[in-house]
Amino acid sequence: MGKRWKCKLEVLTPLHIGSEGKILPTQYVLNGDRIYVMKPEKMSEYLISRGLFDEYVRLAREGRGKLTEFLTKYGVRLEEVLKEGMFYYSARRKVMGGEKEIMPCIKNPFFKPYIPGSTIKGMLRTAVMFRYLDKEGPGLWIRKVREKLNRPPQKKPAPKKFDDDFYLFDNFQLVDGVRWGPNTDIFRALKVSDTGAWDGEIEIWELRVVHVKKGEQSPMWVEVIPEGAVLEFEVWIDDMVLEYFKRADRRRAERMEECMLNWMDAVREFTGRVNEKMQKIWNERLRLEDGDMRLGWGKGFFWNTLGVLLEESQVMKIRNWYYSRSRGDRFPLSVRMLEDGRLPGWVNLECLES
Repeated sequence: MGKRWKCKLEVLTPLHIGSEGKILPTQYVLNGDRIYVMKPEKMSEYLISRGLFDEYVRLAREGRGKLTEFLTKYGVRLEEVLKEGMFYYSARRKVMGGEKEIMPCIKNPFFKPYIPGSTIKGMLRTAVMFRYLDKEGPGLWIRKVREKLNRPPQKKPAPKKFDDDFYLFDNFQLVDGVRWGPNTDIFRALKVSDTGAWDGEIEIWELRVVHVKKGEQSPMWVEVIPEGAVLEFEVWIDDMVLEYFKRADRRRAERMEECMLNWMDAVREFTGRVNEKMQKIWNERLRLEDGDMRLGWGKGFFWNTLGVLLEESQVMKIRNWYYSRSRGDRFPLSVRMLEDGRLPGWVNLECLES
């Protein structure tokens, strides 16, 4: 086993790590500044006892109506349904206005949010690969990207396939002759644990998609880990996996190892480069925090890829391939912001080698 770091992560701006599904207004009760996500079986038992179940089911099936308004309309005191055991959990609402669908955050079985190790590793992997290419010279990678972009695809690929197409993890020719697949990814040597669960309150914020030309649009409610939350996780390097790759290409593997061992520097270098890029696109209209990196939903193209290493013309071709043929000479054309104008998901790191 190789080096290991114990890390503390402080959330600087509300952080959303998405989970599956949505929480509909027919599934929660709003009482003051708190939202209670109800247990359907308990809620059904209560509504049956009041003779309101059939009417509630009709509203739910039609996808309209709000549970809070429904209960109030039929004279139900909210305190009756907000007793212990009637709801899964509650969250503090930091937005105003009528009830909307809520995008839930990922939680453990006890309804406590956390950050999966895979989310953190995705950010570290991109930053380390950026440092590696930046130090070695990205010429080979850029040339391969250019060659691929000059061969139009037969059908439009999904945006999530960008990483698979344009990372060069399969360049590590292994002794067993395998060219593609998990055995060709040297980042198997970089391990990241899940964070511990956040035991404080979940908050609900409004995220807005803001267009560079059209302005504000498409508000949505999301569950977040609030600013000020501190979570702990571990990062470690698996020397056995690295040795496996060194047998195939020692020079390349050792240089990648150096970048992995200095992953904190890589993260800060990558963040600085992306910040410069985003300020250029948005003419310094973005509020960028003094943070080490961003995590979670809503980061966008340049945070999730190595696009900062590419020429503008290549970025435009990637936009046309994987996203949309939007008019204009800038990409991305929109950014997700919190209601107060900040960008979500900024965090600081404090890591000590153990």
